[in-house]
Amino acid sequence: MNWTPIGETGSDLAVDDQTVYRLSTDHQTITRWTGHGTEWTTIDTPATALTATG
Repeated sequence: MNWTPIGETGSDLAVDDQTVYRLSTDHQTITRWTGHGTEWTTIDTPATALTATG
């Protein structure tokens, strides 16, 4: 299996059946992977943890 980096590390990650979500290491930003390379979109701020379903 080959792994492809999609971005920087985060303090928490969550995956659902459509995408990957990342909480920044300082817990101030939640981002959603766009599905393209290392591009992420900010969707919310701040949080203590992430949970995804589906």
